[in-house]
Amino acid sequence: MKQASDTIESACEIQLSKGYRASSVNLRQWVMFHAVVSCGSYSGAAEMLQVSQPAISYSIARLEEHLGVPLLKLEGRKAHLTGPGRVLIERSRALVREAMELEQFTEDLKINWRPEIGLAVHKDFPSSVLIPAIRTFSQQPRSAKINLIEGSMPQIERVIREQSVDLAINMHVPHGLHGDLLVEMEYVAVAHPGHPLFALDREITPMDLEHEVQVLPSSEFSMDIAGKSKSNKSSKGSEGRENAQLWHVSSFDTAERALSEGFGYGWLPRQRIQQSLNAGRLRILPVQNHKGYKSTFYLIHGPSILTSEASRLADVLRRTVTETF
Repeated sequence: MKQASDTIESACEIQLSKGYRASSVNLRQWVMFHAVVSCGSYSGAAEMLQVSQPAISYSIARLEEHLGVPLLKLEGRKAHLTGPGRVLIERSRALVREAMELEQFTEDLKINWRPEIGLAVHKDFPSSVLIPAIRTFSQQPRSAKINLIEGSMPQIERVIREQSVDLAINMHVPHGLHGDLLVEMEYVAVAHPGHPLFALDREITPMDLEHEVQVLPSSEFSMDIAGKSKSNKSSKGSEGRENAQLWHVSSFDTAERALSEGFGYGWLPRQRIQQSLNAGRLRILPVQNHKGYKSTFYLIHGPSILTSEASRLADVLRRTVTETF
């Protein structure tokens, strides 16, 4: 009750004009009126609200003056409701109850409320970085909640432009926005160690690859790699050999699983498949004259100024990338 009394002192004012002269009655006066009725005395109300008794007497007097009717009559130290007092105590119960509930809700909100950070991430960004970074950030005291959005490059750029997120990880920095280099991903040709290509026991040529199934995840960058590969094959196609058979899958995870089980070969980011390489489920193909393909991910700031929580999340992401790679 004390919390409500302290906050209500400067709370909104209620205009009472129906049947009363136009005047203002503050919510604190109603609370004190209810306290006197509940305790049966001015002294009891003062003790419950932890204020002085003269403060109670003054507020009730002002309330009666504003309303123009007596609310309480004293018999000794006991306070009793008058006729108008009984009517008004009932009419004002909902008002006081809602005020107390609002006060309690505010107190709970101050304890439990956490801000929210919008984070948009390109679907090809390695989960081996993203998940540990989010876990590390979330374990910090009173950390903000993260609203994570994953999508393609155009989708990520759209939510940045719409200011739906605070931070984004994407392969392209939209014009006019600021982005920092976060990580550069190297693509390597891999297959299961038992794949027939390794039995050649020599460098793999583009001609060798033309006879094999290539597993291709749906990605803007992987499609670009496929385009380059196709162009190379076309220039060497005078011998009439067919281009490699492409097997499209929905994600890098699906591609990694297929390759680990011996189906075809594929170009995948080394950082994403490092565990499979370490465990011997995949092996890098010794492709002849391979100069390497790379994709770059940027940490992009939204158009608005970053909050302290968003800046802290950005620091955690950078640190996790450094520790992982």
